[in-house]
Amino acid sequence: MSIICPACKTENASDAPLCTHCAAALPLPPPAPQRMSLLEQAMAKPSAMPFAKPVAPPVASPPAVPTVPKAAPVPPPAPVVTAKQPPAPIPAPAPVTAPAPVTAKPTYTMPPLPPQPQARRRSRAPWILAAVLFLALLGALAYEQLQIRGISLPSLLSSLFTARP
Repeated sequence: MSIICPACKTENASDAPLCTHCAAALPLPPPAPQRMSLLEQAMAKPSAMPFAKPVAPPVASPPAVPTVPKAAPVPPPAPVVTAKQPPAPIPAPAPVTAPAPVTAKPTYTMPPLPPQPQARRRSRAPWILAAVLFLALLGALAYEQLQIRGISLPSLLSSLFTARP
């Protein structure tokens, strides 16, 4: 795309700021149209939305000001001329009293807290299961040691429970 110089009618590149023939300032190229987002399109054309109804802005009327009839201006009172009076006596200063004693501020007591729920007692089942598994492991280790030494379990039990003289 090229731009034609308005002074000499010479064709110039679209990005050239000055004419290449007469050095006159070239007009700026028109901006490329930008694509609007859906939100911008909806905001630009509120009538395009089927649920939106255009609302006319409220017309502000000037506030009604009650008119009050103007009264005739009141002239200032005339000064009263009297005989010279002696100045008023200065009152005696008030006696100085001690400041009031500072009283202690009332203390604030918090209301009692609501009763807290008691902690739930934990189950003993995991500990019992651990103990049973530990005893089973000990039994398996003992049986393995008997197997290593060549002692059978029935012979061990019979020797334990037979009476000896």
